Amino acid sequence: MDSFFRVKVVYVNDCSFGVMGRVFLIENNGPVYTCATCNVQIAKSEDLLDAWLDLYQFYLVYNVVIAEVPVLYHDDLFSGHEVSCVNCCALLGWRNPAPPPDQLPGDEIMPAFVFEHGRVAPPPDNLPQD
Repeated sequence: MDSFFRVKVVYVNDCSFGVMGRVFLIENNGPVYTCATCNVQIAKSEDLLDAWLDLYQFYLVYNVVIAEVPVLYHDDLFSGHEVSCVNCCALLGWRNPAPPPDQLPGDEIMPAFVFEHGRVAPPPDNLPQD
């Protein structure tokens, strides 16, 4: 895993090969974004970089599995690593690849996890105050 991206994964469940085991999930208090399929917490709302078009961009996520091999997206315009939920293995989105070391300043790809709106549920607006 690149040190360029901050990610917390307690248990890696290999969704591609169907290897199952005991899943230990990280839970946080406060407003969080969750998996739309199984309601597992994916990211804190304070880690949200941007919500544009129909995508969410986060710089820190947890309870996810990141594919090792990059996949080409949008007619081979760019590549990214698929990101899935650790609990239900639902595909959530992708992680932008780390920039090469010889890349010029100003040409960086935003180091972010990009999730689609329908696959990640936003936090409710009316959370109880502690």
